[in-house]
Amino acid sequence: YNLLEDYTAPNSDISDLLENNEKLNNDFAISSLTQMKGTFDGLSKEEKILIISPKCNYTIDASLENNSLGCFASRYLRENGYDCDYYTISENATSSERSAISGMLSNYDRIIIATSNVSTKNYTNTQNLVNQILRTKENTIVIALDTPYDYLGYMKLENYICVYGYQKASVIAITKYLNGEFKAQGVSPIDFK
Repeated sequence: YNLLEDYTAPNSDISDLLENNEKLNNDFAISSLTQMKGTFDGLSKEEKILIISPKCNYTIDASLENNSLGCFASRYLRENGYDCDYYTISENATSSERSAISGMLSNYDRIIIATSNVSTKNYTNTQNLVNQILRTKENTIVIALDTPYDYLGYMKLENYICVYGYQKASVIAITKYLNGEFKAQGVSPIDFK
């Protein structure tokens, strides 16, 4: 259709365009974050918190020890006065990871576990880990990093959050949400019971 014929890019600095694009992505991630089940107004600084999550395939922050939600969020939360640790697991948690986490649970008041496509990829080890944590810690927060359907493999969920993609913008959104910086406004694409 010759739409790009004689087209020249705007004369602006590419860093400005990238900054605007990142801001737009962050705004989308914040506005789409969905509290599927339960209510949440931010973590308590009185609790000792453990965030469990898999590694991310996209670079969240080059300075991170582990490229994971847990590493990013725990650093941010510690900077804001929380007592927060993290543990990075495989997408389908190994038996040694599950054993290590089992031994750690009693040391924490609040567990947050994030999973990525557990139901669609049939990651039964991670499903079993989440269910084990849910049996042990009633106030556990479960985060679906990709598909909201991960809940199908879990029992007695009290607090379930979806972000629809595991990349930098969604990690920032989850982290700010955990810090109580905004209320969830996303609408579930599925009928969650």
